[in-house]
Amino acid sequence: MVVAKGMSVFLLPIYTRVLAPNEYGVFDLIIVCSAFLNLAFGLEIYQAVARRLAEVSDPPAIRVVSSTAFWFVVASNATFVMSALILAPMLAPLVLNNVSAPHEIIILGALFIGLNGIYVVLLNQFRWELRGVEYTVVIFVYACVSILLALLLTFGLKFGLIGVLLAQVGAVATASLLCIWRLRFSYGFIFEVSHLKEMLRFSAPLVPASLAVFISLFANRFALAQFSSLEQVGIFAVASRLSMMAALLVSGVQAALTPLVYKYHEKPETAGQLSDIFSLFAAGALLFCVAVWLFSHEIILVFSTAQYSQAAPLIALLVPSVLLSQIYVFAPGIGIAKKTIWQLWISITAALVSVLANVLLVPFLGIWGAALATFMSSLVFWVFWVRVSQGLYHVPYAWGKICLGIFAAFVLVLISVYFMTFLTHPIAGLVFRILVLASLMAFLFFIGLIPNKVIGKLGRAVR
Repeated sequence: MVVAKGMSVFLLPIYTRVLAPNEYGVFDLIIVCSAFLNLAFGLEIYQAVARRLAEVSDPPAIRVVSSTAFWFVVASNATFVMSALILAPMLAPLVLNNVSAPHEIIILGALFIGLNGIYVVLLNQFRWELRGVEYTVVIFVYACVSILLALLLTFGLKFGLIGVLLAQVGAVATASLLCIWRLRFSYGFIFEVSHLKEMLRFSAPLVPASLAVFISLFANRFALAQFSSLEQVGIFAVASRLSMMAALLVSGVQAALTPLVYKYHEKPETAGQLSDIFSLFAAGALLFCVAVWLFSHEIILVFSTAQYSQAAPLIALLVPSVLLSQIYVFAPGIGIAKKTIWQLWISITAALVSVLANVLLVPFLGIWGAALATFMSSLVFWVFWVRVSQGLYHVPYAWGKICLGIFAAFVLVLISVYFMTFLTHPIAGLVFRILVLASLMAFLFFIGLIPNKVIGKLGRAVR
């Protein structure tokens, strides 16, 4: 899962060196549209497959369920691709009037979106059948093919945006064929309408919540495309991709913590232990956010080029936004109480905040308006989630210490903004930034946000 999430970051150095910001903006919009349209056309049926396979055990029944879902997704995505191909001549000048070869881009984008919708269902079939090794291998193959094709078609053949899209189409097609071969005994030419109706009754109600989450995360791209420019979309997308490094840090915690909390939540000490873990995580997150801010320009130059330098300061808002949207695992009340209807309403609220803030701020502030809208939406999501969760399963968070830590991080960032303008020598700048991070760490130790027992373990590890 970490490889899948991190692939977009790994590919950044390639894409940003062969694509101008406006071209990368087009590519990002295609990726975003892929996520949206796969939700809309697939109706989250792969989740219904997981639910149904948990209820059946004999191979013929498993094959019927899996095959029915597979052919439904193939038909729905084929319908989308055919519609896009027919409408491509009309859509191209409207959507991509400032980009070369818009007709070909629409066609390749549609092919990628359609194939990706099928790939998602195939890939998740490995999870439902508990074939974790093959799941990981397919993701690895996808990543390798994508990187190799991108290098060949962009650096080698100089195809630019067309080459990037061809690489994505080639990678998803290769991975899908590998899935079909390895899953050849799981599927057949079987389609049962009764099974389809049953699965859609389960999965279709999940779509609104997923679409709400999608809107809250990606409304910024469409607002920038509408009210600003594709170049601004590209710059914002680079900052957003790099901010996903924070999601990689959270994903491991989510995977390990969630099953443990569900299993041991009735024990009286669990809530206190969860609070301690959250305090430690908050300290690490604050250090990470400040470090990314201090070294944002260097990060941009490593993963992209100088033409994307405007993305550097945006990370200061986008990294905290990603963290706020992902750390709901530390507030497990909604899941423990099985009150998942709250998830829908909170997601819808965050989506409305995102749309409204983007519409109001982007026309005046451009990419900064999009970043601020993203932060506001994530903050609203987190605040509402914690408020509801605490009423269902109370966790004694150390809010005082956490707020002190946030305040200290904010003050240190302001100090660094002022003094870094005078520190033109690279060594002096590096030393100053290290001192800022050391000061924040010392303060977090002092207020107890990092527990003393952690200090003791670190000391024993060093010895």
